[in-house]
Amino acid sequence: NPCPTSFTGGGTTIRNAEMSEATPIANTIKADVYPNPSTTSFHVRLNSSSASMARLRIYDMQGRALIQKNIKANEMDQIGQELKAGSYLLEIIQDNQKINQKLIKF
Repeated sequence: NPCPTSFTGGGTTIRNAEMSEATPIANTIKADVYPNPSTTSFHVRLNSSSASMARLRIYDMQGRALIQKNIKANEMDQIGQELKAGSYLLEIIQDNQKINQKLIKF
């Protein structure tokens, strides 16, 4: 045996509790944000099967909300033209789901 019994527990067997299957989330959202980093603006496309509007917010690194707008799923939107060079946090909330992504502007 390559491992001494002191490491393997002396041959005792550990049994895992039976795991139940997780219920899949019916609507999973994803966002395509490009280019990132950017020198001008960012293009955002929310990929979602839900038809409800989503709330998009951009925060600076101090947590201040700089941009707030509603976006539609599966449509391209342009954001961040007015942002100065720096690091930002993009937050998109739709229904009960949330996406966070760091944005960098040069």
